[in-house]
Amino acid sequence: MKIYITNTNDKFDLWDYLHLQSEVLDINFEDINIGEDKIEQTISVELKEIKGNTEWEYFRTYGKLFQILKLYVKKYDSQTVGEEK
Repeated sequence: MKIYITNTNDKFDLWDYLHLQSEVLDINFEDINIGEDKIEQTISVELKEIKGNTEWEYFRTYGKLFQILKLYVKKYDSQTVGEEK
């Protein structure tokens, strides 16, 4: 499974957060076509081959991915407290 992530904040900062788990995640910048003449730069995240291939290992790896995303969101949410959106 490949996940494409885009955001309005610093994409390089998100890439750094995801790169913390680079031993289990393959992280790249990728352009995707989202409409007529509109291309969006995203970060693609894909699981690397997991040793053992057990269901538990997959759940653990996805858990790591979502923990990193929660940390990233928490960082930017704490920076926007008190600002008008």
